[in-house]
Amino acid sequence: MSIRTLFALLFAALGSAQHVVDDLSFGHREQLSPHSGGTIPHWQASSSKHNLQILSDRAILTPPSPGNAKGSLWAERSVDSPTWHAEVEFRASGQETGSGNFNIFYAKDKAPILTETVYTVGRFDGLVITVDQYGNTGGKIRGFLNDGTQNFKDHGHLESLAFGHCDYAYRNLGRPSRLKIINQDGLRVEVDGRECFSTGSITLPSGYYFGVTASTAEHPDSFEINKFLVSNHIPEGAHIRKPEPPLAASPEHHQQPVQQLQKLDRLPRAPESVPDANPDEFKSTGDQFADLHNRLQALSHQIAEVFLELEQIGLKLDDQHGDIMGSEGTGTNIGLNAKIDGLHRRLENVERISEYTRNGYENVERIVEYSRKGYENIERIVEYTRKQLEERSYHEHYHRLNEAIETVTASTPRMGFFLIVVIGAQVGLAATYIIYKRRRARMPKKYL
Repeated sequence: MSIRTLFALLFAALGSAQHVVDDLSFGHREQLSPHSGGTIPHWQASSSKHNLQILSDRAILTPPSPGNAKGSLWAERSVDSPTWHAEVEFRASGQETGSGNFNIFYAKDKAPILTETVYTVGRFDGLVITVDQYGNTGGKIRGFLNDGTQNFKDHGHLESLAFGHCDYAYRNLGRPSRLKIINQDGLRVEVDGRECFSTGSITLPSGYYFGVTASTAEHPDSFEINKFLVSNHIPEGAHIRKPEPPLAASPEHHQQPVQQLQKLDRLPRAPESVPDANPDEFKSTGDQFADLHNRLQALSHQIAEVFLELEQIGLKLDDQHGDIMGSEGTGTNIGLNAKIDGLHRRLENVERISEYTRNGYENVERIVEYSRKGYENIERIVEYTRKQLEERSYHEHYHRLNEAIETVTASTPRMGFFLIVVIGAQVGLAATYIIYKRRRARMPKKYL
């Protein structure tokens, strides 16, 4: 990247900058809750069936147990800028059967919402971005708008009111998910640096409140929020006003922004820098813009100085490389030659190891080839056996067996003749018996 390109990027950043609104943000400082008692400055916490925990680095909206719990955080101050960016870092974890939903509200009135979700809230005026497992998709992000006429709780087909959605598996990732809402030239929602959905027909007004809510079912998910960052967008070409001094201000106070520029002694040409300041000292938007302008200008000077130093270091390295190459073989670079020789020996060892590996690979290939040939031989043997069984004829054996059976049959008495003899004998016996009975009946009977 050239210095000219760097300056172009810096000027673009100066022309379109963002200013973090501290009263609407948390998690961008060292601690989430700087005061004892577990509270976030300028934010109101609410919960149901549990005590919402606010630690130094995160706020637990819903714990791992019990189930059917709710938690919420609402900003005490409304947004006063027509264009803004809101970035949320959250994490959801739980059992395999766990469920719940995470909601980001931008509402005109926070009283009717508090700990409610997109499924339990009634009528409200504003936007809600919800993250849940709708439709058993493993995770889905959806956006809803309400002008105060729709009762989400009693609506029979809530999904039909969504103006945008995308699939996103958010559970048990082991890292926070980054959800970003951009209200500038339309509305755009991004997750983990990629666009989820966008529309150019929606423009959200100022004067609304930010809030995050979470709710769980009987098998709960634990929803944690690490950061909520709201920044006002400064459009390109906007005039940055310097703070106007009060009526009783002294001339020294009027020149304070110019006198804040100090020198950095760590760099040769000592670029300008702006010392750290307490954010409570800036009472108006003009003060904040002027401080941001001074810091960006000093940052551009410092980056340019760093690139100049890198260029000089590169020139010095080129000169040293030329000196080393010119002094090679003159006896003044014995240590370097020894290191080069050692490097050559290591490369030779690597080559030998590579040769051994290649030989081993070739042996494996040969074994595989032998196995393949053995398999082919087995296939040929099986094929030959099958053909032999198919080609060999057994008709001759069958003919011989048939002739033997006929010979045996011919040498035995005929069955028909035997049956005729038996039947004839039985008929003769029956006729003899009948004749005997008739003769006996005709004989004279003798009576005593």
